[in-house]
Amino acid sequence: MGRKLRYLPEGGALVEVTCRTLQGRLLLRPDPELNDIAAGILGRAQRLYPVQIVGYVVMMSQSKCLALSTPLFSVNSVG
Repeated sequence: MGRKLRYLPEGGALVEVTCRTLQGRLLLRPDPELNDIAAGILGRAQRLYPVQIVGYVVMMSQSKCLALSTPLFSVNSVG
């Protein structure tokens, strides 16, 4: 279960998003196909929401993403 949304300044900010696998298990294997799927998922999210993906990494037990929120959009307005 995720945490409650945190404060994000009105002018936008750099945010880090971390997603872990269930119980930290090594479920994601290093593979070019997995990298393509992750890039596609982040590309779709970037198209649907006004955020800019700065970088991402997918590891065996988690994925991390750095994103810039725009001044017109904040994480606090989701949900």
